Amino acid sequence: MEWQLQQAEQLLQAMIEAEDVPTIEVIYRLRDLARLLDQFKLQEECLVVGDCAIKLAQALGSRGLEFQKEQAETISLIAGLGAYKPRARPLFIQATSVCEAFAIEDGSESAKITLVKVLTHAGTRGKAYPVLCVQWLGRAMDLIADLPLTMVTDELRGTIYINYGCSLGNLKGDSKALAIAERAVAFYRPLASEYGPPSYNRGLAVALHNCGTALSKMGRHDDALSVRQEAVYLYRTLDDDEQEQKEGLAYALSHYGVTLSKMGRHDDALSVKQEAISLYRNLNDAGQEQKKGLADALYNYGVALSKMRRHEDALRVRQEALSLYRTLDFDGHEQKKGLVDALYNYGVTLSKMGRHDDALSVRQEALSLYRTLTVDPFNHRHSSNASSPAYQSDSHASGYH
Repeated sequence: MEWQLQQAEQLLQAMIEAEDVPTIEVIYRLRDLARLLDQFKLQEECLVVGDCAIKLAQALGSRGLEFQKEQAETISLIAGLGAYKPRARPLFIQATSVCEAFAIEDGSESAKITLVKVLTHAGTRGKAYPVLCVQWLGRAMDLIADLPLTMVTDELRGTIYINYGCSLGNLKGDSKALAIAERAVAFYRPLASEYGPPSYNRGLAVALHNCGTALSKMGRHDDALSVRQEAVYLYRTLDDDEQEQKEGLAYALSHYGVTLSKMGRHDDALSVKQEAISLYRNLNDAGQEQKKGLADALYNYGVALSKMRRHEDALRVRQEALSLYRTLDFDGHEQKKGLVDALYNYGVTLSKMGRHDDALSVRQEALSLYRTLTVDPFNHRHSSNASSPAYQSDSHASGYH
């Protein structure tokens, strides 16, 4: 890593001293280096290299239409890096605007494919901006409908279907979200098989999970249950990546347990939620997404225990969930709301156990934090889990118990 940082410093210094606008190859090298630095959590170094890549791409793009494709792709790629999360929104807007103008002026089908890819990356990586994600992915959907089938890969088409349905579901949870989720399932089902590429089976599992969430939000719990059962079964059969398989199975189980709870099957829900918690605890990666997954699973488990009047057990579980929520790096309205919900439900359990003074102080903290929540017109609902393809979430749909 030290050698790579030295190379970065030398490269940057050479470009500062150069009089000519750098070549595309230099920009590609900076992009790759920024991604590497981001993977190693070297945020300051990543920002220096990423900013340089963006500035050089902009300088190159201003020279002619033929370079605007690289400009848009570079800005979009850099905006999707973890170090750029606080600055991602304006960069994604800039990238999609540049690429839209390029596609219109160029007019070719290959230019439209570039626009589809930039819009999809923005809609997938810009998880904190549901309204914008719906706009970006909706535009990508419109574009691929007019492009030849051979120009759009199965991977790209499936990513658009899944993420568009997920963004719609997290924003509205209406029949349109369900229709797109069902379309994603219909797309992946003929591609998935025992002997096919694991990515198709994983795609079908994610699509089924999101379809189950959409059905659940519309009150169709019986249908949601059968769809989520199939998603859980598929995750159990995946063997391509142990870490990813465990995380996907844990997430699917946690939400399957939510549906079981909604149908009054509390004993079944408890066992399913226990398995989800066990899987989260055994994950090798203890990053923010995994911690949040475990916190949500514990939260849902606490709800099930409370409904069964096992208040002492619920208190212990809710204490752990609350501790985990406190360790998360909050960067959005819904993230903080998760902590508010955990605090409030912890107070409910304390009150049920007769610990009214403790319950009062916890609820006061919840109320104080709730007052700090700001409504952002670009961020008033949460676009869940992290990866691409995206998951739709209803972890906290059970409310306060």
